Amino acid sequence: MVLIVGSGLLAHVGGCTPPGADNPDRFDQMEQADMSIGEQTFSAWIAKTDNERELGFMEVEAQRLATLPDGRHPGMMFIFNSDRDPARYGFWMRRVPVPLDIAFVNSDRSIVTIKTMAPFDSRTTHSEATYRYALEVRAGLFKELGIEEGSTLDFPDTVLNNVQ
Repeated sequence: MVLIVGSGLLAHVGGCTPPGADNPDRFDQMEQADMSIGEQTFSAWIAKTDNERELGFMEVEAQRLATLPDGRHPGMMFIFNSDRDPARYGFWMRRVPVPLDIAFVNSDRSIVTIKTMAPFDSRTTHSEATYRYALEVRAGLFKELGIEEGSTLDFPDTVLNNVQ
């Protein structure tokens, strides 16, 4: 998943790949945190730097998104240091080989938009409302778990440290 920040970065990123995209160990090196939506628990990689947000789930192997033996669901949480205008910011699936669901979450931690994104899709996916966070999981998981817009994402405040 690549974050598109206005049309300027789209033109810049469109022709090059962020450093680390081909490194399969990068997921093991990322910060992780447990979080929940209602009774459902997630183990999320935390993307809080420009490079981590640009890389997202590029080149992810499908098995990394399989439900863990303890019942937690893997995902990636994108954290921004300010609210994102959905008309200017969005996500795309360049070099992402698996379909994903994305929940856009506002600063009150309420899910404002849920969408499904197709593998390798270069079209931009936008939220329907301003957001501060985004949580990506395997496609269909939110529907399977009964998670809807208006649900609350709970996560430890410590994941907000050192957001760049």
